[in-house]
Order: sequence, then C-alpha cells, then structure tokens
Amino acid sequence: MNCPFYLASKVFTAAAFVAIFGSSAFADCEALIGKFNVALESRSISDAQSLESKIAVDASCGGRLVEVQRRRAALELLLAQQMIDKQAPISEFEALVVDADKPDVLWRAAVGLGDIRFRQRRFDEATRAYERALETIKNPSKTPTSPSEQNIRAVFNRAAESRMLAANEEGGAGNSQFVSASKDQRDGKIGGTMSPDIRGFKPTAIPIPIGFETASAKFTSIGAQAAKELAEVLREQAPSEITLVGHTDERGEAGYNMRLSGERVRAVASYLQQNGINAKITTIAKGKSEPLSLTDMSDLKQEDIWALNRRVVWKRN
Repeated sequence: MNCPFYLASKVFTAAAFVAIFGSSAFADCEALIGKFNVALESRSISDAQSLESKIAVDASCGGRLVEVQRRRAALELLLAQQMIDKQAPISEFEALVVDADKPDVLWRAAVGLGDIRFRQRRFDEATRAYERALETIKNPSKTPTSPSEQNIRAVFNRAAESRMLAANEEGGAGNSQFVSASKDQRDGKIGGTMSPDIRGFKPTAIPIPIGFETASAKFTSIGAQAAKELAEVLREQAPSEITLVGHTDERGEAGYNMRLSGERVRAVASYLQQNGINAKITTIAKGKSEPLSLTDMSDLKQEDIWALNRRVVWKRN
C-alpha cells in the first residue's frame, strides 16, 4: 500500500504533483516507494533504510518521508516483539527498538525504548523516552490516528512513575536526577506529563517529583528543581485554583506521617506563593493512608515502591 502524500496540512494529490513537478518526477518517486514497499514485505531492514535515505533527499518525494519512517519503525517494532514473544534477552532486540525510535515519529517506538530502559533501571532515559512518546502522540502529523484513552493513560502513568524513580535520592544509588517534562512540539511550553490535554486525555492528578530531606519539609536539590518547574507550568497554564496532596511511604507511625505530609505539602504551597503563583491553593495531607495503586510491580524493588508513595500530587480543579 502506497503512503499518502502530504504537503503542509493538505493532501497533495497525484494530479497536483504531476502538474507542478512533471510525470517523470512522479514516476521516479513512485519507483522508490515501490522498492521501499518490497523491502518492507521482505522484512529487510537494511534495504528499507537504504531506500529511506534516498527518499529523504529526493525532491520528487516531497513530504512522504515521515510516513516512510513510521512504516520502517513499525516493522522494526514488529520484529522486536516477535523476539520478545520468544523470551529473547534484551540484547537481541534492543538495537531494533533504539533504531525504530531514532526518527522520533512513532510513539510506540518511544514507549518500547522506555520499557527497555525502565527494566534496565535507567530511569532518567526511560523518562525521556516516555515523555517524548506523549509529545509524539500529541502531534497529529506524527500520529494521525490518536491512540485510545486507555493507551494514553498507560503511557502517562509509566512516564510519571519513571520520572519519580529517576528523582529518587534514597538508596545510595548516586545517579538520581531531575528529568524535565518534555516541551510541547507546537508552542514550546512545558508539556509531556504536565500537559493539560493529550489528544483528549486530560490528566487531573499529576505526581510531582519534589523530594524532601529525610524527616523534613526542606526540599532536596532535585526537589527544588521540581518545585521550580511546577511554578513555571502554573504560570503558563494559569489555573485559578489548584489542589496539592501530600503522601508518605508506609514506614513510620500513622500520625507522624500525616503531620509530615502536611508540612511538606504546605512547604510546596508556600514556595509557589512566594514565586508569583496567585492561584487559590488547597493543601491536603494523606500521610501513608493512600498508597499508589500500581498495576505492574514486576520491575520494582521495595525501595522503588516507597519512592513512588513519597509524593506530592498536583490536582487540577
């Protein structure tokens, strides 16, 4: 099946193409696409990549490159999935997924890479991949057909969890870091997990990776970066009111945890107010009473679960 030919946001018909470029140019492009289709049918990644490179620099092929890249990436994901189904080790299919994600045109490829990095406990890289997937989903030119709300929600949840784990400063791993939410590809504002709308899915509860020093309401260095980003998002999105909910992990006495979560969430509210956020802020302390509901704990350690439960959640009102 041939790819649709796009010029800006309008479908560029074959007749219009011939009128501008001539029939010989159209034939040259069709020949390249035909060979590319044969390469896909024979599942030859190397041949498909070679033809993709020619299509990329061939003026007669115009705007067909993104669709060509998406189809090649989809084939690589299919081949990788077949290896996964056979329980092959990551080393055997990792390169396929990495290559599928390189053009940044297929959200499933970014999710696939995120899943690999998550299993490898490279949470910073996993977060960037999931965040990129959310932005690719938001981009109609890269994702003409929106995924289901269920799929978008699953990517959002994984991105939020991975972001929290990347920022986890407990456990002595020494590689904790703040990973910024992705920028929106259309207007440059903070997007990704902080987006108000992802193709119809509207996140209403967003975990923020604000870390605190042990038994304290003082931000860690990573926590300070996360609080600063939250303030930037609120300035951009300008809600009239927000709710901040504080949670702790299961360790410690219930009353102590309730007090601590209250102190911490009020510290976040105070920071926002001191940094120009005029929205009405409601704070709620939950202590350890509402642990995060995790659907997949197969790649998580106990320390990870504790880290995910130590959270401040921004709720959009």
